[in-house]
Amino acid sequence: MDYFIIINSGFLSLPDKEVIKITLSKVLISFNIGAKSHYSLLSIIQLMELKSEMIVKIKTNHCEFTATNVKFDYIQFNDETMILSFNKCSFEIDSLNNILNIDSVDNTPLRDFIKKSLEILESYPEKETQKLKSYLLNF
Repeated sequence: MDYFIIINSGFLSLPDKEVIKITLSKVLISFNIGAKSHYSLLSIIQLMELKSEMIVKIKTNHCEFTATNVKFDYIQFNDETMILSFNKCSFEIDSLNNILNIDSVDNTPLRDFIKKSLEILESYPEKETQKLKSYLLNF
């Protein structure tokens, strides 16, 4: 699904903004999971924004790692590698293709997040939320 939408979220309250951000992050991540493709830098950054615990599987030329119940801290870019730092460990990888799998420990279905986001958007002016609501309803 190719869809590009720009939303000015300045009218949303901070708690509502967080829920919408998590929902849209989960939508973005679901594209990777559905396509069984490699993770993009954008989806990794979105995972960082979720601030939830996850399971990460990484395979480099030298070894394979699995970490459970970890939260993203930051990404550090070096000349030829990057470091994915979590609250409990760090991984140095050559490329994003080294990431075999990332799953959120939060098993709440995406549809529940979409439903909650739509409920939140109902309390805001239709003119401001129309495109976002339409996108979420079609997803």
